[in-house]
Amino acid sequence: MELGILVGAWVLAFIVISNVRTRILVRRKVREVFGSRDDLSTTDIVATYYHDFDCSKLTVAKTWEQCAARLKVPAGRLRPGDRFDRELKSATIWAAFAGDPPDLESLSRFASRAARKSTQRRDLKTMKTLDDLVRDLAKNAELDGGGSDN
Repeated sequence: MELGILVGAWVLAFIVISNVRTRILVRRKVREVFGSRDDLSTTDIVATYYHDFDCSKLTVAKTWEQCAARLKVPAGRLRPGDRFDRELKSATIWAAFAGDPPDLESLSRFASRAARKSTQRRDLKTMKTLDDLVRDLAKNAELDGGGSDN
């Protein structure tokens, strides 16, 4: 009986230590990727990266903010070139259980819902960067009547 309790305590301790270690590693990776970047305003991001895009700046800004909120990364630390398979990928499989950003699953659900609502057909699997997704979502928001004036 005592051996069973001792083994159970060791297993529980291992799980707790692993979870804490995972949270630390994920936070460190997020700080490495996003912490060294200048914190730009959404207005600066739209003006810098989307000045020649044929959607309203308000629609692009709203889309950018929605994506950042789903990723749980400050909007000013994201960049259009952030790739889903690198910068935005969780540090480990356990990051999902730890509840740490970035949350690609939430962003994926958001994009899928937008695709179902849209009259435009698109393949979300072909999108490699945050820019691909933002441009697609903003363009379709305007085509579906959800856009705003510049």
